[in-house]
Amino acid sequence: MGIACGWQVVDNRREAQTLWGDEIEAARRGDRTALERLLRDHEGALYSGCRGMLGNSEDAEDAGQEPFLRAIRNLQWFQGKADFRTWLHRMTINHCLDQRRSRRPRRPNRGIGRVFAGDG
Repeated sequence: MGIACGWQVVDNRREAQTLWGDEIEAARRGDRTALERLLRDHEGALYSGCRGMLGNSEDAEDAGQEPFLRAIRNLQWFQGKADFRTWLHRMTINHCLDQRRSRRPRRPNRGIGRVFAGDG
């Protein structure tokens, strides 16, 4: 089974990384079509990850946009030490974790003295 990489299906991950590398370089030079292909290749997997972490489709769709924006803004700093997919997924996971933390109700501050005095 091949890996979908833009408009091509390749036989292994190394070929996909090479093609993604070409897309990354083209996107860095300002090729909007290359950037769109690069991000579209990962859209489904990122949405699925967000859906799993956040629990519903609406939050997943909203949360899935931010990692794409971060990738666009930070593409020039992508060094290729990790696979592009790994880099993009890490940004997605971090953003979803931030979303989950922001939804969690905060516990009121009871004061450090009361906690240690056993009043809490």
